[in-house]
Amino acid sequence: MKVIITLLFTLLLVSACGTAEEVPAEEINEPSFPVDTLEITNFIGEELGDSTNTFGIIADAEYHLGTGNILLLDNGASCIKEYTPAAEYIRQISRQGSAPGELSPMTFEFFQMGNKILALNMMKQGFVVFDDSLNFVEEISHWTQNPPMQSVGLSDSVFAAYKPDFSEAGEGQFVMYRRIVTYNLNSH
Repeated sequence: MKVIITLLFTLLLVSACGTAEEVPAEEINEPSFPVDTLEITNFIGEELGDSTNTFGIIADAEYHLGTGNILLLDNGASCIKEYTPAAEYIRQISRQGSAPGELSPMTFEFFQMGNKILALNMMKQGFVVFDDSLNFVEEISHWTQNPPMQSVGLSDSVFAAYKPDFSEAGEGQFVMYRRIVTYNLNSH
């Protein structure tokens, strides 16, 4: 009986396969919806070369709204580098250190807010602020821990970010959660 059931099942499987025509490979890979492709038109950086085009750790990149240039935060060198849209080096902004206007390797991001550029520096527990011409303006200390991250400027004095926070879940376990917050720098 098992042999008959197995034969019938096999016969059904074979007949279900049919004799479909083979589909060309280009039709299989063709998407059924419109697709845009990106093309690299330029790049900044090289593996070996002078210090203007080699990087330690690129932590952030921004399009400078005032000049149209590209700003890169090199966390390894603790500086911001400025380039033209054609990838030509212009200058380095700041350097590694703890003096006013200097950055530490604990600088995670920067963003534009009005006519200012703010670099989040963990060692200084706040922001190192540059003007639209990328000159040092001031340092604003705010956080002893859990600073806002992935910030974006909303106006000349207000920015939004996510803020990581922790709470105890019991028995020595903690839960990390994120809040979306807005800050007004005029209130510092």
